[in-house]
Amino acid sequence: MKQGKPYDADAEYLQSTGTQVIDSGIVGNLDTEIEISFKTTSTIARAVAGSRGDNTNDINLYVDNNATMRFGNKYITNSFSPNTSYTIIANKTAFTINGTAKAINAKNTFVTPSNLFIFGNQIRGGAFILYYIKISKDGYLVRDFIPVRVGQVGYLYDKVSRQLFGNAGTGAFILGPDI
Repeated sequence: MKQGKPYDADAEYLQSTGTQVIDSGIVGNLDTEIEISFKTTSTIARAVAGSRGDNTNDINLYVDNNATMRFGNKYITNSFSPNTSYTIIANKTAFTINGTAKAINAKNTFVTPSNLFIFGNQIRGGAFILYYIKISKDGYLVRDFIPVRVGQVGYLYDKVSRQLFGNAGTGAFILGPDI
């Protein structure tokens, strides 16, 4: 283990094939913000992060031929390309992709009925390479995930709670090299 941490090494990235998901343990609300750095694969990712409600009570960041950040029934879209790296910051009023901001109009109030998932939501999984993801809620950083390795298994380590979060889906993550 590295310097008393519950993992062996930081990894450059975790890659999902579309069947792996990680439960963040956070229930989103209108004041949730997601910052994520990832690279699309040759098959464009689907759900990158999100929770699933009834389309009026969900938060989802989808990436397919377009990107959609949905807060309840309001959303913004943007074109995406395969094998390209992106950093997105999304909240109820802003959607920034690689430093370019786009406006978003969100519902006034809602709370998701379930936890936010990384690498997908309860219905759709995403295939992509993840470098990091941060989740803020009500103005406070509640998750600061980085990819790590324990033995030969990939996890996300949360620097806020100092906990490991493992795969809640099927199959195994592809691990990037140790850094």
